[in-house]
Amino acid sequence: MKKTVRQWLCAVMALVMVLTLAGCGEPAAKEPEVEPYDMATLLDGKLISVMGDSISTFDTVNNNPAINPTLAEHTYYYHEGRYDMTRSDTWWQQTADLLGAEILVNNSWSGSCTLFSNKGPDSEAYGIRSENLHDVNGREPDIVAIFMGTNDFTTVEGGDACGKPEDVDYSNLLNETPDTFCEAYALMLTKIKNRYPNAEIYCLNILDRKSLLGDKTQIDIFNNCIEAVAEKNGAYLVDIYRESGITADSTSCATYIADDVLHPSAAGMDAITNCLISAIYENSKYIPEDFQTCSVTYDLKKVIVMEGTPELVQKGASFSCTMYDGLSTAGVDITVTMGGKDITEQCVNKGKVSIEKVTGDLVITAE
Repeated sequence: MKKTVRQWLCAVMALVMVLTLAGCGEPAAKEPEVEPYDMATLLDGKLISVMGDSISTFDTVNNNPAINPTLAEHTYYYHEGRYDMTRSDTWWQQTADLLGAEILVNNSWSGSCTLFSNKGPDSEAYGIRSENLHDVNGREPDIVAIFMGTNDFTTVEGGDACGKPEDVDYSNLLNETPDTFCEAYALMLTKIKNRYPNAEIYCLNILDRKSLLGDKTQIDIFNNCIEAVAEKNGAYLVDIYRESGITADSTSCATYIADDVLHPSAAGMDAITNCLISAIYENSKYIPEDFQTCSVTYDLKKVIVMEGTPELVQKGASFSCTMYDGLSTAGVDITVTMGGKDITEQCVNKGKVSIEKVTGDLVITAE
């Protein structure tokens, strides 16, 4: 009996030695924790210029000739206190503030088009505006954010005036007056690239709107043009049409649109900001190479995201968003997974998702 025990103990010890030598039994190596960057310093010292229409205006900024003399005649839509908003609520100022950049020139003109000079001489974006994104001191932008096309779409209501991106003759673009929106958009980008060759260009497409609750054919034509022309010119698309959460739905409009027609509220500006910042995270040469992100995917039914709509979030950083269905989220089933693991119980409370540290891709479902 004792011999059997001794033999058993020897066998166990031998097995332990074999396992130890083989590396078995050792704890799995922990993945090093990622320390998030300070967002407010990511674009420290970088300059952002803006080209836009009324959605991108703000009094004393887009019409300030002390910044660039060509801004003197520009009209504005937003001003201090309108819809309880301040300059810091605008999509462009939020982007600069959150990333540590500076707004250089805001060359936005309320009511202006890319193709048409409907607000007076030189109001069309493909003209002198596209070459006046520098300030009086000669400082030039590192990033140009363009939010044009809304008034082109509204003016012509789609149709042949949009043109086709494949019909743009780039070999003769600078020598001809554009006849279509596609040609004008391409000429605008070409001029910006020629004048500011070191600048990254981000093109925001056209937002959905309440009047388009049915047929989206024409707005899709315009947005497809923006996407194709941006890609052809090495610019980055910011797909606010599909990714911002701003839709023609009445609940969405009540939250994101200030005038019930077109112009974003503070919440709408937040949604646009999140899309632009996600695009900068993903594409900008100014973002550190070891900067890591996790994707955020929303699968929402009956609700919208009222606050917090990024497509990418910095790995190791916190994340939050708030769901809203017009009254409450009492009857809405919300689930959240992170890196494939269900974390709903720990992070969801009364329609709000709060995560202290993001370690994997997020999927947020509400139905």
